[in-house]
Amino acid sequence: MGRAKKGSQTLERADQRLPKIKSINSRLDLGSGFSVMAYESEVVKTRKLMEAYNTELSKVDVAANAEPQAANQVTEMVNASPEMATA
Repeated sequence: MGRAKKGSQTLERADQRLPKIKSINSRLDLGSGFSVMAYESEVVKTRKLMEAYNTELSKVDVAANAEPQAANQVTEMVNASPEMATA
């Protein structure tokens, strides 16, 4: 069973708000670092980080599933060969 991947309601809201803000003024700058460009940049950065995190979780899931399968194969080989079972 795979691990639960991260999602973000905040990121979803930001994705919905960004086009609305851009429709008002695509170069809106409220000062103190609050601009459409800065907002969009943070949304994109956060999305990439979350995607990278979820990719790493998927890799962990693959590794976690591979180990028991490999151990089962070794067990079957040992049990199938009488020479290996008594060695």
